[in-house]
Amino acid sequence: MSTLLLELKLINETPLFLGSYDAQFNPEDAFRTQSLKGLWRWWTRALIGGVLYDSGSRGSDLIRKTINLTGELFGSTDKCSMFKIVSVYKLDRSKIKICKRRSRGGLCELQRVTLLTLNRDITFVDSNGLEVDLKIYQYRRGRDHGIELGLLSLIVGLSLSGLGKMSRRCVGTFKIYGRDHVGIVGQYLKGTLGPEDLKKLIEHAYNAAARYCQTSPRKLTVSSRDLPPFPSISKSIINCSNIINRVLCTRFNIPLPSALSNNTFPIACIYYIPCRLSIDTLLILQDFFMRARRIIRYYGRNRPPHWFDLFRIRLGRDEICKAWILGLPRYQKGAGRGTGYFTNVDRRASPFIVSSHGDHSMLTLLVSSDWPDTIDWRGEHSRTRIRVTSEEVLINSVDGLAYFESYVQKTLRTRMVRIWP
Repeated sequence: MSTLLLELKLINETPLFLGSYDAQFNPEDAFRTQSLKGLWRWWTRALIGGVLYDSGSRGSDLIRKTINLTGELFGSTDKCSMFKIVSVYKLDRSKIKICKRRSRGGLCELQRVTLLTLNRDITFVDSNGLEVDLKIYQYRRGRDHGIELGLLSLIVGLSLSGLGKMSRRCVGTFKIYGRDHVGIVGQYLKGTLGPEDLKKLIEHAYNAAARYCQTSPRKLTVSSRDLPPFPSISKSIINCSNIINRVLCTRFNIPLPSALSNNTFPIACIYYIPCRLSIDTLLILQDFFMRARRIIRYYGRNRPPHWFDLFRIRLGRDEICKAWILGLPRYQKGAGRGTGYFTNVDRRASPFIVSSHGDHSMLTLLVSSDWPDTIDWRGEHSRTRIRVTSEEVLINSVDGLAYFESYVQKTLRTRMVRIWP
């Protein structure tokens, strides 16, 4: 018989672009538990992978153990999930909005929305338009501490990312309220958490993952060639002494990131950004990930689009192309004549994950080696083949974080605070 573990009430804080069976929003199918399960599994895997990595597991052994332990919680080909979700939602139809094809202004200026509305209208639910009541049950018995890890990882995932399109780019986030029937996550069901509560939540989830994996992780110092094979919430740090002279940010008056200390850099770092939630905040944060808008925000409108940008610069005869670290694919068609970054993978999401809530935003950076071996940069008049090594991933992550910190300070007039590890 199923046992009720947790009751949650989720209210969307930011606009929600959640697709239905046909990838488009449908008022009769406004919330799908499949999307929530995907987020839940992803963040649980990151926690399990980080704990195993910090315990010394590497390569195929790390991947195999992570898959098996995640499958123990959420099901696999030969086992059902430990959890059962029942959801009921209330949709305020006055909050259903449409971004018209090729429209401009407001949310339609969001980077991803401008792409989605090139050929069609896009329907979404505006802030506070969707209220979801969730009941989470224990469906079967499982490994010790599985319930603890499962419930904590769900709250971590909903705090550090969103649901639907642009879920890694500030949109689709929720306030989280509820009733905890097993005394695990009740202290975190406050709607929106402050920096100390968030730090405590992540540490609590990491320790629960260690208990679940029956291991004793520790903070390791690893080589730049020894990155995790997938995004992981790890406490380990990377020795950057062999690549520090290849980091470019300081050459262009961008300070080194605060996470870089004594020539070491964390595999996972999570930042709290104090800033009030508004459309302008969403636009500013998303604009960092689009070159033309990033340059205008950072350097001003009087600069031409080809003005210096840390993600694409020319040093002597070499053209340095680094924007692939913001995610793939990254190319333009049509007027762009097929320019941008091309590779043989369909998609590789950015290691930079941004979520926005009422009085703050969060940045999560997870450094890992799961990138294609080569990426082709095609400009209108030049081409470059990029060899993607673990060292290149690390260098671009350091430069990218430095650029993002400087960008936030300049555009939002606030400082990022690292809360973990």
